[in-house]
Amino acid sequence: MCNPKSASPKGGDEETKEQPTKNRRLPPVKLKVSDLFDLSKPWILVEDGSYGGFFNNVPTVFRVGPWNIACCLYLFAIISWILFEIVQCYANPPKVPPTDYHSSYGANTWQWWYNVAGFAWTCYIASVVVKSPMGWTAWFSYTLQSWTLIIVRHGLSALAPLVPALAPLNELLRFPMLLQATVTFVVWNFILFPSIAMTMKNPKNKRDFLKFCFGFLCSQVHIANLPLAAMNGVWGSPARELNQMDFCMALGFTLQYVVLYLFVLDRFGVHFYFVFSPRTPLAIIGWSAILGCIFAGFSVWKPALVNYGLVV
Repeated sequence: MCNPKSASPKGGDEETKEQPTKNRRLPPVKLKVSDLFDLSKPWILVEDGSYGGFFNNVPTVFRVGPWNIACCLYLFAIISWILFEIVQCYANPPKVPPTDYHSSYGANTWQWWYNVAGFAWTCYIASVVVKSPMGWTAWFSYTLQSWTLIIVRHGLSALAPLVPALAPLNELLRFPMLLQATVTFVVWNFILFPSIAMTMKNPKNKRDFLKFCFGFLCSQVHIANLPLAAMNGVWGSPARELNQMDFCMALGFTLQYVVLYLFVLDRFGVHFYFVFSPRTPLAIIGWSAILGCIFAGFSVWKPALVNYGLVV
């Protein structure tokens, strides 16, 4: 979700003498939600596939043009599989001990105080994002949706010992939070960050980009996010084994962002994660990496919750 100071509506790697980006938010563009359902409108609703020119630094091949046929078929297969898994889980819910979704720990424990402090800290970071150049638009990014789950989970974990009725909801969000934090950490640090850095040719813009990415805010939402999620989801929560319901909850959260990103943001010319654009076969590699993160995340977090979770 991070946009470096060098990214400007004028596009490319050109130097500008405009007011610093820190005082500038995403430019307003006259678009309506109804445009998404107007069949007379083209698929790309903005000029050059770049919202207000803000994504001109993204290579054109990722912004305009038809979707790759292989990507379309692969996307159809992924969505069909996710829906099948969710329906199957709903029709045949896993048999789990009642305590798995209703147990909690007492207040005034180390775990409880951590969750209280973690909730306050993650809310503070969210307030910093609101005051940043992106403002509330940052919540269209996967990064901030992931961060929101971290906020909610810390908050519910702090309240559950006092309001036991919140424990089931808190547990349902446990693996989705852990998975989204894992995906954000892996995709940003090992796919997007290197890809964006390599496409920037202007030395000054690249320096600004690197400085921004290793700054306080970006480090919180892209690096500290995983330790925060692990502290809350493993050490700060009751030990239990993940099951198919947890897996399908995570798939559901993944599907909602796939739909938002490819069928809404793509049409509005918002390209936070351009390597996932279905206009090039590169997306198949990126999407496969996401699927790999989902399965690997489930395999890694499942024993971690049992072995390192809080025994109550």
